[in-house]
Amino acid sequence: MPSYNFDIIVIGGGPAGYAAAIRAGQLKKRALCVEKENLGGTCLNWGCIPTKALLEDGAFVRKMRTEAGQHGVSFDNFKFDFSKVIQRSRGIADKLAKGIGHLFNKYGVKHEVGTGQVLGAHRVLVATKDGPKEYTAEHIVIAVGAKPVQLPGLEFDGKTIITSREAMNLPTQPKKMAIIGAGAIGCEFADFYNSIGTEVILIEMLDNLLPIEDLDCSILLERIFAKRGIDVRTKTNVEGLAAPNSKLLIERSRVKVDKDYRTNLENVWAIGDCVLMDGVRHPDLAHVAHHEAVSLIERICGEHSHPIDYANIPGCTYTHPQVAGMGMTEKKARESKREIRIGKFPFSVSGRALAAGETDGFVKLIFDAKYGELLGVHMIGEHVTELLAELVLAKNLEATEEEILHAMHPHPTLSEAVMEAAGVAMGKAIHL
Repeated sequence: MPSYNFDIIVIGGGPAGYAAAIRAGQLKKRALCVEKENLGGTCLNWGCIPTKALLEDGAFVRKMRTEAGQHGVSFDNFKFDFSKVIQRSRGIADKLAKGIGHLFNKYGVKHEVGTGQVLGAHRVLVATKDGPKEYTAEHIVIAVGAKPVQLPGLEFDGKTIITSREAMNLPTQPKKMAIIGAGAIGCEFADFYNSIGTEVILIEMLDNLLPIEDLDCSILLERIFAKRGIDVRTKTNVEGLAAPNSKLLIERSRVKVDKDYRTNLENVWAIGDCVLMDGVRHPDLAHVAHHEAVSLIERICGEHSHPIDYANIPGCTYTHPQVAGMGMTEKKARESKREIRIGKFPFSVSGRALAAGETDGFVKLIFDAKYGELLGVHMIGEHVTELLAELVLAKNLEATEEEILHAMHPHPTLSEAVMEAAGVAMGKAIHL
């Protein structure tokens, strides 16, 4: 057997890369993780985590400005410090990045700061500040993530035309911002900047915001955004920039792999946002990348590996209200020619939602009419991203609508809306 420097080299330290490296370390493999920036990758440092801190602060500011009186709160000289909001967001990211470093130490994972390049099977070149270094490994895992895609004529300059990275670390709050693309990232930045008083124009070429979500959720979010003063422009293409005083935020090759994450090179694998799997666009989500990492490492180490069900990937958008979904939309379910039942329960009649003052939204469950199989989950409302895991578990355990209805949900909670939605589908709802 050839002698290698490592058993596994992982290129990239994001949700796929660091999870792969840690799992390899847990399985007593000699692992090296190569990351050119901070551990945690885009998700932890410039995406999933710091944006949620911004969104929480934005929602707090909006509520203080527009809803304080409803809660018996009054004040004078309300002030908002944009720089401190940004500082808190960055501090959270830094803390979590250090936590990954601690886990690397705990499980014996080596870390090299630099840019990794696959030279061929078993060989990796790392460009570091001290010069190039070459390492060998039995297995190489590529987990380099993805980058925003530039539009012709709207190339990023980091000042006027920016990506999400600059948008969460601006030195001063912009007075006006145009956001191209109303997927999860675009909608979340629209929510934050609108909440703190920036004039926001949200542009989407397709018919609705969050175009991959169930239509009912997309329509309601668009109405709420418009009510809050966001200038929503759907069915709109961008041909150029004619507003030099505005910030313009733009969001979106891939490594070809088979269903087992194999590339065309021996023992070179790829996972996460950087891959194109059997010619199909990969879901760019941190939790997908994480599970792919664990599944791959366990398989190549000879452990039992759990396959990933790509038809039922949970998706979350952390706007206010939040949007969460999994499985078939109503449109897709009807196109499948299956007989379906739909249960939809509004938060406007939920006691817990009324107490919280968060009554916008609903839980919508789609079931197969013959067997009661859960086909799709689509929710919009405060904290619905926290409700989604229950239904992911229900789907994995093949729970039926009746089993969801009779699972005792504590009162008063928002989760009761899940039980009630199953009841609506069966004609057994008590509170609707």
